[in-house]
Amino acid sequence: MKQLFTCLTLCIMIASANAQDQTFDYKVRKVNDVTVSTGIALNFPGGDFGETAGNAFGVTGILSYVYTPSLNLTLTAGFMAFSGQDVLTSAYGTVQYTHNAVPVLIGARYFVNNNSSIQPFIGIKTGVHIIKTNLEFSNSFFSSTLDEGQSKTKFSFGAEAGANFSKLDAAAVFMHFSGGSYAGIRVGYILPLNDLVK
Repeated sequence: MKQLFTCLTLCIMIASANAQDQTFDYKVRKVNDVTVSTGIALNFPGGDFGETAGNAFGVTGILSYVYTPSLNLTLTAGFMAFSGQDVLTSAYGTVQYTHNAVPVLIGARYFVNNNSSIQPFIGIKTGVHIIKTNLEFSNSFFSSTLDEGQSKTKFSFGAEAGANFSKLDAAAVFMHFSGGSYAGIRVGYILPLNDLVK
């Protein structure tokens, strides 16, 4: 988990140091352009997963490669913390599950237009979610972990729809995996990485 945050932080620092906003045109997607979008996400669980998981806040990074002016290939990684749903409440306290998830996904985005400040897209993603579930007890005085579960890797697939607004990347996302799903929204900031790959 700490390694993931470190990687995302380094990615932001490197991109910021190398980004040349004076020469990079955010309105035109050029073949072989590479960008990274670092952003925050709010997700709402569904299915069986939604019975023990509450809403999630997360951070994600999306690496994009312009394969054609209309098609971007993407690699997504991040971290999501799902709040817990109460499974047992008594006079002594509350027992609940909490979930942490690390998505690692590849995908593609198809853009409707180019050379515009607003560029709508639709996309697909597939890969895995590494999910760890803990059973926790809490009351007014203290909290503790009753059972620290093992991480489980779940095959995942989903779709997204959104738009790039110059340097901003916004999308509605739906993801499904074994035993559950979630829908959410994500907003990110786009930085060019061309200088790193040339």
